[in-house]
Amino acid sequence: MSTGILNGVRHTGNGLEQLKLWGRENYTNLEGYIHEQAVSDGGIVTANGSAALEFAKELLCFSKMTHLNVWKCIINLISRASANYSLDKSHISYDS
Repeated sequence: MSTGILNGVRHTGNGLEQLKLWGRENYTNLEGYIHEQAVSDGGIVTANGSAALEFAKELLCFSKMTHLNVWKCIINLISRASANYSLDKSHISYDS
């Protein structure tokens, strides 16, 4: 269901044509679309499907996360970014 949430903010996604298809008549902010990996505007963070790390960066810059939660979030997003990516977490300290 499309609610038009992107109509008041700059945003990105998997292409303008895809946004028009998914949003149908509720998506009216074609000029707000920016061809970037990730965009943050008006409290909304958007990214395309290949931009896991850029999306994480935008979220971290936007949020007020604690030191511990920042590292947990980064590790989780990097781990999900690629099925073939192996991250040695043994050297990371979770102590603030």
